[in-house]
Amino acid sequence: MTDTSIEWIRTRLERIYETPHYILVHAGRDPRRTLTGQRAADLLWSRADGDFAEFSPRPVVHGHTRVGTVQRAGNRVNISGGAGFGGPEKLQRLKRELEELRRAYPDEQPERDDHLRWRIFRTLRAILSSARMRFLVTADIHGLVPAITRFAEMLREGEYECGIIAGDIIDDGFKPEEMQEAIAESDLEPDDFLAELPGADESFEEYAERQIETLHDPAKPFMRTLGHIETKFKRILRSAGKPVYLIPGNHDLTSWEDDGDIRNIHDRRVDLGPLNLVGYRWTSLDRSSRDHRRDIRRLSRLVDSHTLLVTHTPPRGVLDGGPSDDGTVIGWGTEPVARMVSRKKPFLHVFGHVHRTFGRLDRSINASFPWSRRFVDIDTNGPQVVFLESGVHDRLG
Repeated sequence: MTDTSIEWIRTRLERIYETPHYILVHAGRDPRRTLTGQRAADLLWSRADGDFAEFSPRPVVHGHTRVGTVQRAGNRVNISGGAGFGGPEKLQRLKRELEELRRAYPDEQPERDDHLRWRIFRTLRAILSSARMRFLVTADIHGLVPAITRFAEMLREGEYECGIIAGDIIDDGFKPEEMQEAIAESDLEPDDFLAELPGADESFEEYAERQIETLHDPAKPFMRTLGHIETKFKRILRSAGKPVYLIPGNHDLTSWEDDGDIRNIHDRRVDLGPLNLVGYRWTSLDRSSRDHRRDIRRLSRLVDSHTLLVTHTPPRGVLDGGPSDDGTVIGWGTEPVARMVSRKKPFLHVFGHVHRTFGRLDRSINASFPWSRRFVDIDTNGPQVVFLESGVHDRLG
C-alpha cells in the first residue's frame, strides 16, 4: 500500500456513511449514543446484536463480526460472510437480503465528483441489480489526446462503473509540440535532447546501445518527456471521476504506476463485486516464448469464470490478423493466451494490439481504437456489447 493510500485512509475515509436509504458502518454502534454521538471505537470494534431500530429507521449494513451466512435482524444486515476465507458465494444471499430492504426505495444518484461515495454506490448497485455492471473499454489510443479526452467524457457522462484500457495508451515517441510542453513545464532544456543524438565519432552499434540504456533511464530527456505525457493522460482520465483500470502495451515505455483511481492491473486481480479484472501487458514482441508461457501459467491461477480478462495481445487465431512486413496477413495473437482462455473460460476477454480487427467474436473483444474510431460499451447483463462512435476522427501521427 502506498503512502498516499495510507494518508487517504487516515484523513478522508469516513467511519460511517449515510445515504437517504442506508447507513454503512464497519462494526456496530453503542446503543446508548445517538447516531452523531458514536465514538470511533464503537463504529470500528463493537459487536452487533439485535436490530438497530433505536439507531436509525434506515437499514444498517455492517461487517466485522464474521458469521456463517449473511445475517439479518430487523433493519440490521451483517454482510461479513468471510469472503477472505472462501465465502464469496454468500454475495447471492446478500443480494436477496438487501433487495428485500430496498424495494420501497428508488435508486440513489451519487455525487459523481466524490470517489468514495461512487465506490460505495457502485458496489451496492452491483449487488442489488443481479450483478449488472457496465464498462467503457478501449485500447491502442497511442497518445491521441482527442481520443483519450472523449473517452473520459463518455465515461463521466455515462452510467459506467469504470473504464478499461487494454494497452498502448501513449506511444514510444512524441511530437515536437509534446517536447515543447515538457520543456515549458519542467527544467528540461532543448540542448538536453541534442545530447541524445548520435555523436560524430559514434558507431551505429554504440549509438544503439546508448539508446537502449536511455529507454531504461527515467532521468533522461526522452523518458522524462514520455513521463510528462503519461501525467497529462492521467490528468485527463481523472476528470472522468470514476475508476480506470489499465494495462500498458508494447508501445508504453513508462511505468504507469497506480495513481488514485487510475490503476495498473498488469499481473494482478481486482475484485469488482461479482466480477473481477485480471490484466497482462506483454505480447510476443516483448517476451521470449519461454517467459511468455511461464507468465501465462502464473496468470491463469488468477482467472476464473467471473473474470473480465484484459490483455494487450489477442489469443492466437481470434481477431488477431494483421499485415506483416511483406504484406501477408499473419496472426499476432499468442498460443499461451489462447490455451488459457480455452481452459479457464473467463466471463469476457478484452484485448487490442491488432488495429484492423476491431470487433467481437463470442466472448472475445478486440477494442483497438485506431481503425475503428470506436469505444466499446460492455453491459454484463447478457453480456451485451455495443460499439460506440467516439466522434474522434483525427488521424494518428
